[in-house]
Amino acid sequence: MCTVTWLQRHEGYEVFCNRDELKTRKPALPPRLAECNGVRYLAPIDNDGGGSWLGVNEFGVSLCLVNHYPNANGSAHVHDKKIPPLREARGVLLDHQTTSQLNGAVAPHNTPLNPLKGGIKTPFTGGISKDEKFRSRGLLLTSLMDCVSTDIFAQRLCHEALEQYRPFILLAFDLNDYFFIAQWDGLTLQRRQLKQTDLPVTSSSFATEDVVSARKEYFATLAQFPRKIDNTSFPDFHRSHIPERGAYSVCMHRDDAETVSFSHVHVTNAEVAFRYFSAAPCTVTEPECLRLRITQAAPVDSFSVK
Repeated sequence: MCTVTWLQRHEGYEVFCNRDELKTRKPALPPRLAECNGVRYLAPIDNDGGGSWLGVNEFGVSLCLVNHYPNANGSAHVHDKKIPPLREARGVLLDHQTTSQLNGAVAPHNTPLNPLKGGIKTPFTGGISKDEKFRSRGLLLTSLMDCVSTDIFAQRLCHEALEQYRPFILLAFDLNDYFFIAQWDGLTLQRRQLKQTDLPVTSSSFATEDVVSARKEYFATLAQFPRKIDNTSFPDFHRSHIPERGAYSVCMHRDDAETVSFSHVHVTNAEVAFRYFSAAPCTVTEPECLRLRITQAAPVDSFSVK
């Protein structure tokens, strides 16, 4: 359960994230420097699952994970009826070791193709079984922290064994100003470009549809003319107790769960700044801050996706 907002800047972008968790879960570890296939990244650590809900790497790519509740008629409103196809990754071809089903078509062994071209859904066999032990969704995020762009992320995600994860929403941001949203409901992966009208992306295991609607309506009031929402308005939104301190507020407080941290990631062409508040944003004023210098990515054509 999380609430995520973002702000596109002239040079770079900012991501703001509340993490909501059950009170029975262990406290998370603050952000630390880690590596994925030689790529450095910053991310806090989920002490229960071992993965993370938010990370940013040295190429300026940020990934953010939100739990999805597909049977609750609400969640993050990802699946529009008509979704424009994503742009193709620049010169990237995928090499399938087995036959793959993409957009309803079966790709023969070792057929190079782009799964994003002209389609919005990737069906997977299997699905969710109540008796199956699922892998932590946070481990999927950390396994993708070596992506050098959201193009590469989109390619990689299509070929993960997603049936081993419970439903999720993944947001991806990069310095090419291409923001991306993907939703896995246990059977189908849907993906498209992230739009300003998606703000905020949020979820709740309690009264999902009503909670999501209330938070979106409150955000819309902040953005109404003549008020201008900016990087100072976003933290105010994330610490807010509208309509009251409780299950519906963005800074969430329930008997069984609450907002446990607030993160602010600011990415420029020069560096990453990760500010982490280790408690509900309504109570913490001084964050921990880690910085990471941006590395110039090699041309995408020189990378292969496996």
